[in-house]
Amino acid sequence: MKFRILAAMLAAFALFAAACGGSDDGLDIAGQVDGIIDEETESEAEQNAVDEDAEAAAADAATDEEAMEDEEAMEDEEAMEDEEAMEDEEAMEDEEAVEDEAADSEAVAGTDGTRIISLSPTATEMLFAVGAGDMVVAVDSFSNFPPEAPLTPLSGFEPNIEAIAGFDPTVVFSSGPIEGLDAIGIENVVLPAAVTFDDVYAQIEQVGAATGNIAGAAEVVANMQIDIETVLASLPERETPLTYYHEIDTTFFTSTSS
Repeated sequence: MKFRILAAMLAAFALFAAACGGSDDGLDIAGQVDGIIDEETESEAEQNAVDEDAEAAAADAATDEEAMEDEEAMEDEEAMEDEEAMEDEEAMEDEEAVEDEAADSEAVAGTDGTRIISLSPTATEMLFAVGAGDMVVAVDSFSNFPPEAPLTPLSGFEPNIEAIAGFDPTVVFSSGPIEGLDAIGIENVVLPAAVTFDDVYAQIEQVGAATGNIAGAAEVVANMQIDIETVLASLPERETPLTYYHEIDTTFFTSTSS
């Protein structure tokens, strides 16, 4: 701007000189000054154009940045909504799982709320045989028959009271008494190893009475007696009774005659 003012003053001086003296030099000076002014004007116009382009680019950049920020904000909001939806879905699934587990527990429990744990393979077979299988919520790791028995890592040799209580049973069947069950309000039905067939029949009837399946137990006992009598009747008479040796393993241990 200062340069343009100076150039204008020089031009005015040159014109004044030309008017006073009629000199061509004054006119030449004025022409040169006009050329300088024109160049400066063009330069200023170019600079203005550059400034305008820079401002436009800055404005575009600001607009792009705002658009990017809006897009990121929208993505964050969508991600938050998706996360909330996932949490709601997981919460609903957990609630449904709890409800299903409760329903299963109610279905397993007997009509009187009986929930049975069996820590004896013999007791497990008897329970299912008399019709009390639907009350059994857990069996020990060796109770692998019948196949539908709910097999667990529970041990009948070293009973774990905390693990047993985790199944919320009302009664536990075992081959020996389990200390601590009475203290937490769980009944313990003990069925020791049977020695005779009569012992077996008595235990089956005991299981039936304890589970409300007296008729089922009586039917099992009657069928066993019939099957055994049928087998005995089919055997030929022998002058010398049979003897046998039951080999348990390679150490030559076996069961006794009693």
